[in-house]
Amino acid sequence: MSGPGRWVPTVVVAFLAGCTAERSGVSSLPVASAAMPQLELVHDGSAVNDSIDDRWMKIDVDGRGRIAITPGESFNPRIRFVDSTGRFSGGAGPIGPGPGELGFPSRLWWIDSGLVAYETSRRVRIRYDQNGRLTGERPTQEGRVPVAASEEGVVEFTHSWRERQHAPSLTLRALNRNTSGVLLDDRQPQLRRALDQDIGIAITYPWPVVALDKGVLALIEPRTPTVWYFNLAGEFLDSVALAGAGRLRGPTEYAEEFATYARSAGSGTRGPDGKRYPGPDLDSLRTMFRVDRPPVASIHGANFDGHGRLWIIGPHNDSTRALVLSGTQVLGHLMLPCFRVGRFVAVSNRWVALLCSNGEGADPPFELQLYRIVEPVGKQP
Repeated sequence: MSGPGRWVPTVVVAFLAGCTAERSGVSSLPVASAAMPQLELVHDGSAVNDSIDDRWMKIDVDGRGRIAITPGESFNPRIRFVDSTGRFSGGAGPIGPGPGELGFPSRLWWIDSGLVAYETSRRVRIRYDQNGRLTGERPTQEGRVPVAASEEGVVEFTHSWRERQHAPSLTLRALNRNTSGVLLDDRQPQLRRALDQDIGIAITYPWPVVALDKGVLALIEPRTPTVWYFNLAGEFLDSVALAGAGRLRGPTEYAEEFATYARSAGSGTRGPDGKRYPGPDLDSLRTMFRVDRPPVASIHGANFDGHGRLWIIGPHNDSTRALVLSGTQVLGHLMLPCFRVGRFVAVSNRWVALLCSNGEGADPPFELQLYRIVEPVGKQP
């Protein structure tokens, strides 16, 4: 594992492939930096890793390198802040049912120098200032989950659309008001395509992979994979197909994943609606794991940095890979010493934060990594 201050080498790849659909003619993608950055490891969270004891954590990083994280169910406050030196420094959301208090947050983001957290049991969206003090709450809509956020608002998804036999939709909810508008629905066929579960394990892609920044929504179809860009009126802007971006399962992850599914084969698994569903067919899993190589975006999502570049981060052969795009141009990729990072990836204007798993039974089981985004000399955006 790399130590703090070590450079992670950049492997620049050629433009992989592009497929540009017909433009809407009303707007275009904003200009993003075309400089391929490097990442410098700032800390590996050694002062807090022993405290991270729960697999269902949330993570985000602000412009100062401060990480908001939910380390485990026993922590009070629920959300803790880890500063750029890798140590706990404050937090937000004391345990309880009252205003500003949390049972356990579903998602959280740093926005406008403050923190936004979704509380699932009371169904509210809570806003804290940068020091973790309550600034307000608003009720959330049943049947929707937050999937991305920026200064423009929070993108919410109708996660129960299949059960209710409705069309899937993405809406943008304002931060300071309880108003929302539709971003994508069945008028954009790309959304349903991005949610296709006909191939592979259904739970791999339960929600759309999206990112939001400066009037642009990026939607990723994880099987091809393809990135589609839309404006906030739902108008298509551009797209790029990422040929060769398939993800490779390494031998360690393969063994652990299969063992996890094998344990649930008899009893099944409990879904987000509380119902129990049959476990997987192990013979089918063996076959699929040999041939199915879902791309990096399908597991860990996408994030914009402060220069308009899109980062797609996820596992690759028991490590972690970051693809970096400037619009429809693939700038390159970075390989990071981080095993099975889960969904816990965050990117801000200058930072990349990862919560890595060292595997079942490892000591410690998790490692919190913070990287500084470093622009190439003479190519500052």
